[in-house]
This record gives sequence, structure tokens and C-alpha cells, in this order.
Amino acid sequence: MSRRYSIAETYKDETVLITGFTGFLGKVLVEKLLRSCPIRNVAVIVRSKKGITAEQRVQDIYKQPLFDRLRREKPDFMNKIKVLDGCLEDPLMSLLKTDFDWILENVNLIFHCAATVRFNETLELATKINVHGTEKLLLLSKKIMNLKGIVHVSTIYSHCPRKEICEEYYPVPKVANNDLNNLCANKSLTEILGVWPNTYTFTKAIAENLLAISNENHLPISIFRPSIIGCVKSEPQPGWVEGMNGPIAMVVPFILGLLRITALSENKKADIIPVDYTVNALICVMWDTINRYQNTNQLNIKPKIFNYVSSVESPITWDRFFNEMRNNYFEMPPLSAVWYIFCFNTTNVWGIKILRFFLHWIPALVGDLYLIVTGKKTK
Repeated sequence: MSRRYSIAETYKDETVLITGFTGFLGKVLVEKLLRSCPIRNVAVIVRSKKGITAEQRVQDIYKQPLFDRLRREKPDFMNKIKVLDGCLEDPLMSLLKTDFDWILENVNLIFHCAATVRFNETLELATKINVHGTEKLLLLSKKIMNLKGIVHVSTIYSHCPRKEICEEYYPVPKVANNDLNNLCANKSLTEILGVWPNTYTFTKAIAENLLAISNENHLPISIFRPSIIGCVKSEPQPGWVEGMNGPIAMVVPFILGLLRITALSENKKADIIPVDYTVNALICVMWDTINRYQNTNQLNIKPKIFNYVSSVESPITWDRFFNEMRNNYFEMPPLSAVWYIFCFNTTNVWGIKILRFFLHWIPALVGDLYLIVTGKKTK
């Protein structure tokens, strides 16, 4: 009878390739793997940008507070890092031949976290990164000599037009089999997206379809669908967050007194999950993938899907979410706040328009007028 190895045993002396390292989730994942798992190496694909080399970008990232605990506990952790200068958007990912060959010979596990998560991203760029980037990684994976597992990070909202999202595959947009870039010349974006609300969820659904047919390539793949990822709850640094994506795009202006109206229903669930919990689940999904494929003959079936959400077992409503933010505000009010914290939540269209005019537009115009009179730059 085949045995299932522990997480520590599964990751022992393995070399892990991670895409999307410069993103929020990617950074927390690398920190956790280096601090808690007995891996051999972590390889990250990072592109040179604005005259800064990939190596220097990685060095700058490791100076962030997120890595303080790792620096204390394992000061030599940089010895396990291999930086690969490349970009998923480019042909052959712009990797040097030596780096490409190194991946083929050494990599055992792949976490595909790279994606553009902007809702208003152009369809061309969203397709290039979320769809074609995934396709290129699959082609690379087929050539890796000792590949044991791939985990593709999708989103629970990849099929958000559906009322219920189970851990299964769903039909993709009908245009998925066409050249999306050519379609843009003949159809409007709204016509192409159909029932999908934005290019992010649309291209993520198509990327999942690519993986669904990957059984033809006999690859050990799983798909991980997290919901809205929030700040660190426990480790390595409670409260750490980065960027203005997800709930942070609402939290910051709310705390500063800039956001005074939202189109939310207070009793609806806010499906938010801490990033450290998400990373722990992601590591466990890889563990399951490796053990499942090594112990059974599952190479000819569709990759398994894992939904990771809070709304089923540990729900939080938007009303509670805003109340928690208010409590934090009174404990640690920001010095840069421009107005006392308050916010109206409503789904009434006319109510939103009226409140937006009085609470957003008029204060903004008054503020700009003051800046003009005092000779300062408007915001």
C-alpha cells in the first residue's frame, strides 16, 4: 500500500520554481517556503525593469519588512535563491539558454502565481499574461525531466457569472477558441466578455480550460482558486500588506476619510481570506498533488480543483468588515486622514448618485479650489 508523505518529507531537497514572485501572494509564498520547508532551492522568474536588473529587484524585495523574521531565523537564506531574468509575456519567456536548461534539469515543483489582477486591464494584455503565459509554462513543464507537481493559482471568481461555484470545470466563453486579439478589431469588449464582468475573470476562466485539457500532456497539475486575499493575519508579520488590490483598495481610502459611499449590501458576505492562510493552503495543495500523482495513476484525468474561501465555514459580512476597520481607526488613527471616518453602504442607484455628488464631488471641488488659491498642485 502506497504511503502519503508528510509535508516536510514531500518538500525535502526539492527545487521550486515560482512565477509572479514580485506580486503580493508570490512574496509571502517564497518567504514561507524558505522559512518553514526543507527545500533545496527556490527559483524565481523576474524581469529586469526600468534599468534595474532582475537580481537587484529581488535584493530590494528581500529588504522589505515581510522578510525580517526570515533574516533573523535563517540569515543565509539568499543562498537558496536562484534569480532567472525572464518574462512570461515574451516568446520563450526571454530566458537565457543556460537558465532554460537549468530549469529543465533541476526544477521539481512549480507554483504559477503570475497574473495581471487588474479588472480594467486591456483584453490584449490580460490574454498575453493570464492565458498565453500559462500556455508557455505548460510547454516548458512538458520538457522538465523530474517534474512532480504544478499548482496553478486561479481565482474563485473565474466563473463568477454562476450562482454556485463547485470544485469542478465549467464551460468557457465561446470565443475562447478564437484569436482574442483579432476579435477586438471586429467586436466591442462588452460583446467579447459576454456575461463575464471584466478581462481578469474572463481570461482566468480561459486559462483554466487550458489546464483542463493538459491531461493530454500527462502533467501532474492542480488548480487553486482563492477568493479575495487580504493582509497577513499571523505570520510572519501580522497586518503586513502590499499594493492597492483587493480589499486594500477600499480599506485605505476608507481609513483616510476619502471613501464615504460604497455600492455594497451590508448583510452580504465579504469573502476575504488572510494571505498567510492562503499560502499555507497553497503549499498543502502541492503536497496533495505530489502524493496523489505518485501513488495513483491519475495522469489521464483532468487536474483537481481546490476552492479556498471563507464564506462557507467562517463568513464575514461587509457590515462587520467595516466595523472592524472603524475599531482599528479609533485605536490607531492615521496622521494623513483628511476627514472623519464614515461611510454609507447602499445598492440604490439614485442614492449612490446623490450621495456621491454631495460626499465626493463637492468636497473634492472645494479641496481643489483651496489648493489653487494657495498655489499648490491639485490632486
